[in-house]
Amino acid sequence: MSPILKHIPALAFRSSSLSPSLLNSSSSTEIPSIESTWTNPTDILSLLLIIGGDVIQRAVAQQAGDPYLPTPVVFSFGWVAYAFSALLASVGDGKLMPSQPDYRSVVIGVKNAPSKSTSKHNFSSVSRARSPPPHPRENTSWIIGRFLRDYERKWMPLAAKLKLQGMLRAAGRPKVGLCVSVFEAVDGKGGREAGVPLRDLYWWSGYVVAFLQLGVAAMAWGLLGDWVTFTVVAAGTMLAFTSGSLWQWRRERWSCRRKSDKTFVLTSGNGAQHAIVVLGCKKGLDMEDLAAWTGCNVASESTKFVNGGLLACWIVLLLTVSGMKNNTWVLLAIGGVGMLHTIVVAGAARRPEAFGIHLKCKDIFMEDKTMRALALTESKYPLVGQSMIPIFFPGGVLEGSADWVNKTENEAKTDSEMHIQSRLINAKDGEKQEEEHNGC
Repeated sequence: MSPILKHIPALAFRSSSLSPSLLNSSSSTEIPSIESTWTNPTDILSLLLIIGGDVIQRAVAQQAGDPYLPTPVVFSFGWVAYAFSALLASVGDGKLMPSQPDYRSVVIGVKNAPSKSTSKHNFSSVSRARSPPPHPRENTSWIIGRFLRDYERKWMPLAAKLKLQGMLRAAGRPKVGLCVSVFEAVDGKGGREAGVPLRDLYWWSGYVVAFLQLGVAAMAWGLLGDWVTFTVVAAGTMLAFTSGSLWQWRRERWSCRRKSDKTFVLTSGNGAQHAIVVLGCKKGLDMEDLAAWTGCNVASESTKFVNGGLLACWIVLLLTVSGMKNNTWVLLAIGGVGMLHTIVVAGAARRPEAFGIHLKCKDIFMEDKTMRALALTESKYPLVGQSMIPIFFPGGVLEGSADWVNKTENEAKTDSEMHIQSRLINAKDGEKQEEEHNGC
């Protein structure tokens, strides 16, 4: 037997005799630490305050914009992280709203509807001014993305939803044909104009949860004598309300012209189940402006200063929480309720009134063939159906499959030529009258 093999049993005996003491010593140090963490989870509470900033941003984007009352966003985990990102956005691209929509969509500006014009030279006719073909815009507005995302989930008319469900069951597919919904802009409840949101249940729930959190903190003060928890919750609620009530949120949400009389088509693109037509009627938002806005250099100096002050206050609050040693479970429960509410609000489906877009349903065209739905739309709303062909048929249409497209284009060209001739005749008459006047 080799010398090394002779010493193996002795080494094994020594290791076995030492291991219980080592295990006991490690266990004796870990168990009290675990017990302390579960008794007063101060470190975990401090960590939770610096994660989840993106959820806070979406919740504020959902709630902000009311011109009269503070934005009800509650105290929860993630506010410290959000305060850092808000300050960075203020001094960077100047945009507090989410930089990209979370639902893909395009916006098409349609030519104005035909209008009657009368001329003394018997050129009375319906004329359409010839303009460049509509160009689909890739949407960059978070509001428009949520507007389209929530249509079928929240505010699609019930009769249309039932009909669509029947078509889908009959076809045995998750998508069939096209549903074109036509809405017109109107004044909202209480005479609200476009850009003034309606306060819904989700909005008011922010106040309910905030008062609930303050009530629990007040009970801890009264029963346990813990005034620190109440102070932290009250300060956090005040900072959260201030962050959500900055005027820049309102500027970014509706960064477009108001009282538009244009017609817009909103859809998620080729293969979409829905296309939403919005008739401005001189009461709506300019959706093209809203879709194309990038938000660069919009943050004012006051916004940067306020965001810097809010960040400093949140850091002070974080240091205060990290120094708490008693009743931290109370603060953890209050923050957990706030985080749960924040998650619900950030992902909630809302009606368009909550985004300041007040609409009234006018028509719905639903067919199991996309071209048929576009033709029906075109028959009642000229140029609207035609404007959607580049989206749903990017390669063009077969000859004879959409004769109404060629007919519409020819009519527009003829009317445009008549309109130009009328303008030329009027110009010549004006020159003739001026010559006669000079001759006199």
